[in-house]
Amino acid sequence: MLDPNIQMPNFSVPKLPDLSSLTRAYPQQVNIVENQKAFNQLVILGNGFDLACGLKSTYRHFFEYILDKDESKNNYWYYIFRSLHYRRVDFNGWTDIEKQILIELKNIEIFYSNGILKENEYIVKEQLEEFISFNGSNPSLRLTASAITSLYSYYYEIPSKKSFQEQLIKKLLLLEEDFCKYLIEQINIEDEQIDDFFSEIKKENLNNYYIKSLIIGYYILTSELPDFSIQYLNDILTDITEYDSFDLFFEEIDTINKLFSEDDIMSSILSFNYTEPLKQLNLRNIHGALSEGNILFGIDYDKLKDNFTEPPIEFSKSYRILESGRDTKMNISSDIDIIKFYGHGLGEADYSYFQAIFDSVDLYHSNTKIIFYWSQYEGVDKKTIRVEQVKNVTNLIEEYGTTFTNQDHGRNLLTKLQLENRLQINEIPINNLFECLI
Repeated sequence: MLDPNIQMPNFSVPKLPDLSSLTRAYPQQVNIVENQKAFNQLVILGNGFDLACGLKSTYRHFFEYILDKDESKNNYWYYIFRSLHYRRVDFNGWTDIEKQILIELKNIEIFYSNGILKENEYIVKEQLEEFISFNGSNPSLRLTASAITSLYSYYYEIPSKKSFQEQLIKKLLLLEEDFCKYLIEQINIEDEQIDDFFSEIKKENLNNYYIKSLIIGYYILTSELPDFSIQYLNDILTDITEYDSFDLFFEEIDTINKLFSEDDIMSSILSFNYTEPLKQLNLRNIHGALSEGNILFGIDYDKLKDNFTEPPIEFSKSYRILESGRDTKMNISSDIDIIKFYGHGLGEADYSYFQAIFDSVDLYHSNTKIIFYWSQYEGVDKKTIRVEQVKNVTNLIEEYGTTFTNQDHGRNLLTKLQLENRLQINEIPINNLFECLI
């Protein structure tokens, strides 16, 4: 658990006002809702959301912060990630970190099953080297062997495979705790200091995670309304820099209560992040939350089942969530009209969640629409980002199709969604949204 002396952030916000006097006098944008008045939507957020809001939450940001600190020295996982970091291995996100955890577990399994690691015996570096050479000098196996011989002395009595896995879980808990502290340092806001904080960030062109998260969050939640326009949202926010408190800020920007009650919109947010910027809405952090100090990494159970005769289920996300005792209940209604994704890498580690959601709405036979949002980020051109998004979406839908009993339906699912205009890949114009903050 997290150190009780660490100050946890409080994300409570003032009661949101009714802005019924505001009108929308701007051109409509193309939307997927057409003219229906009421709809039910599920929004799925990943780390790209936090990044777009200015939070330094990538694995690279975190490891650059933590690897020089003493607490990372004797941790198996930090040894692995430090080595890969210095070799400039290109991880695309936290899903790749979770893939690496799976790789390490598989490598350790190989060493045990081939008698290279034997319970109650001592580590023999020469045996590890000989085995690796025999297997084509596999760089992945070599890294695992290097971690074992560097962190455990030659006189270290090798534990059982189960005990070794338990030690790795404990080390993973320390990594998670460090990441929690790292994020808290970036966004910790005290209730009694909230107005002072707002005044300070105002002087810095409001380059602030909390405010940007509200703007992007509201865009995702409302952009498919028939009468929404970016100009409308920008006009509401134009005078933001004149205000000195969050109370006045909310009086100007928050129209969600009005929109939702007026248009009968039901929204749920499933976040794979640990931050809680939209906590006043129906938000669920599936992998833990900063305010609870219990964030977690893990592996899809199917990947463990497919790679081990005795799967180390303690590393699966579903097991770790259950073991934590967290209330993760979210009612995934069968009558969801729209599922919206933003900022999620759509990695295989989370496929089981998406499969459960798609099953709940009976994606093949229903009218449920899916929107995958993307946005440009520094250092990569738009075309490259969109092509990568299209590839990830295609892989997700095609992989989901393989789970169908009716294989013909599975093979044509992607085509069916496209023909029925139930699948869109849309850009979020980040720069336009933040114009009001300049």
